[in-house]
Amino acid sequence: TRRAFAACVSRLFSGGEEREAAVIAALLGGLDAAHALGLARKTFRGLPISAIGPSDLGSSEDSGLHARTVKLPLGSCDAFVSHSWHDDGGEK
Repeated sequence: TRRAFAACVSRLFSGGEEREAAVIAALLGGLDAAHALGLARKTFRGLPISAIGPSDLGSSEDSGLHARTVKLPLGSCDAFVSHSWHDDGGEK
């Protein structure tokens, strides 16, 4: 049932970052938990929402957004924002 599935997923993602990394690595395939966690620690980057403008979301052209990101420690990011290039840039 839906409730049982939700409870199972909740249990998978409780138990610390090592277990969470193991679950994500298993879902993506091919990585063990230690490698996935090490890779995340090495490559995790972020950008304040105030640094993102309409030109960054208006098209799929490179606006230099990645170059403006900074390396962050895991757990220091408050939110993850995702969007679709199919959505209207002005409405995003």
